[in-house]
Amino acid sequence: MLLRERLESLGRAARPRTSRAEADLGALAAGLGGEVRENDWGSYVVVEQVLPLPPRPAWSPLETGWLAGGYDGQLTDEGLCFFDTETTGLNGGVGNHAFLVALAWRMKSALLMRQYVLPDPSQELPFLEAVAADIGASEALVSYNGKAFDIPVLEGRLLLARRSPGCLERPHLDLLHPARRLFKARLGACNLQNVEAMVLGRDRGDDIPGFLIPEMYFSYLRHRDPGVLRDVVAHNRQDVVSLSLLLDHLVLSLREDSAAHPLDRFGAARLLEAAGAQERALAIYAALWEEGDRAWDGELWPGTWTPIELAYVVGLRLATIHRRRGSTDRGAEVLARLWRRHPRAWEAAIMLAKHLEHRRKDRNAAIEVVSAALAAMESERYLSRNEERCLNDLRRRHQRLSR
Repeated sequence: MLLRERLESLGRAARPRTSRAEADLGALAAGLGGEVRENDWGSYVVVEQVLPLPPRPAWSPLETGWLAGGYDGQLTDEGLCFFDTETTGLNGGVGNHAFLVALAWRMKSALLMRQYVLPDPSQELPFLEAVAADIGASEALVSYNGKAFDIPVLEGRLLLARRSPGCLERPHLDLLHPARRLFKARLGACNLQNVEAMVLGRDRGDDIPGFLIPEMYFSYLRHRDPGVLRDVVAHNRQDVVSLSLLLDHLVLSLREDSAAHPLDRFGAARLLEAAGAQERALAIYAALWEEGDRAWDGELWPGTWTPIELAYVVGLRLATIHRRRGSTDRGAEVLARLWRRHPRAWEAAIMLAKHLEHRRKDRNAAIEVVSAALAAMESERYLSRNEERCLNDLRRRHQRLSR
């Protein structure tokens, strides 16, 4: 074929689907409990369900804005699109296809779920167009690690199909980041399955591990057995249901009357402080500070933190916020208590010495605190890198104050 003929052939209409391709579409839809639908670009398979949800708390757009890192837009409950993808690879890259995309929207007491299934890589365009149309009609996106993984994969596939990825450019609430802030100190690993089990109390039972999902899709492509994908579709559906439940749990965790674990409440205060909600963060820090001495003694805690360590860090954050708000005397009271009662309270000693020297103008009291902290640190056999910095700071401060 001449080059001109080959170039002209690129603009010709696509060949009609063969009866085998139509049969595969119908069999896949029937095997997964879905249906075959059509758009301007061809046929695709979608599994649509309405899933009941437990009663949900009312929340304000401001609370979801805090979860989104201080986003000041108006994210409404009805406009959120919860989504998750299953791909042919666990890493990004041009060759990584999204073969299953779940999108869900909240209704009055239920979740409208649509799962788009790619029957074959050669039929990707109608699949992508259907997904892009639903995402484009949504107000905002909610995912778990979607900013780093799912969105780049979809964006790459749309670009390779010469379609605009503009539908993806909308507010995006990635729950991985607030979940890490709240739960990492207690859970360690914050993958969605661990958060489901340890925070939401949901047991997946015989759910398939994520690393097997790409191979299961390749097995379907080889044998065309829809039963191979049933567990993958169930896994994908559970991910999106958990996203909806997790969003409500995170909102409740940000409230002052939350009954969550102290480590989770400390994480919530840190998240609020970073998002600019100083009053709400201060209220949580103050509550933790008051209950620290009497409520946590002898309690067996998960994770690597101890009650003593949490009480110390809470005190530092509380003193810092008081100082920023101009309540320097209240902050100094917290620092003095930390210095008297907590082991290795080097940061508190430095902050207290600064207050005594610059606010109280009491150089002798500042020297007393610095000297005691310096003597205690120099008697330690091992110091961490951060403690080495504190030691150097105390030595310079002692020399200057002594002069």
